[in-house]
Amino acid sequence: MLNIERTLFFLSLLALTVALIAAPTPARAFDCTPIATTPCGIAYYGLLNTGAVPGEPACGFDYTGWNFHVFEFTLTSPSQTVIEMFGPGMPVDGDLLLFDGCLGSDCIASDTNPNDGQNIMVCLDVGTYYFVIASQSTATTVFATGVSSCLPCDPVPTSSWDWGSLKSMFR
Repeated sequence: MLNIERTLFFLSLLALTVALIAAPTPARAFDCTPIATTPCGIAYYGLLNTGAVPGEPACGFDYTGWNFHVFEFTLTSPSQTVIEMFGPGMPVDGDLLLFDGCLGSDCIASDTNPNDGQNIMVCLDVGTYYFVIASQSTATTVFATGVSSCLPCDPVPTSSWDWGSLKSMFR
């Protein structure tokens, strides 16, 4: 009888361990203290890996161990926004991420293409936004970034309806 109890105890301990490992990790806030606030049309030049904060899971990828270079911008009217990142004569080794808050789950868009200069083009509503250059490079590299365009646009409307209700309207 003692062996059955011991086996049941170890099985329940194993099940609890598996449940804890498999449970989704809640989004954590990252340090979104910006290196700079960038107005539309003004480039920011800097050194990659200077002023960075530790990376966090964000935009569907685990950036733990990477460096986050955080920038902030504020829109006073809805704008078609273009955010760019590039280096002198070559792409910067990093990803470009856009957030509307300081949680990894607040990701709006990202460009992780390693073969070209990264850019994000999106229509955004009035508010404060953060974009991040995520880099795992240890080299200090010159880079330029900024919000290069803020043209008027109508943001995509959102609905409080669930997807099933919306689909049923078109059947």
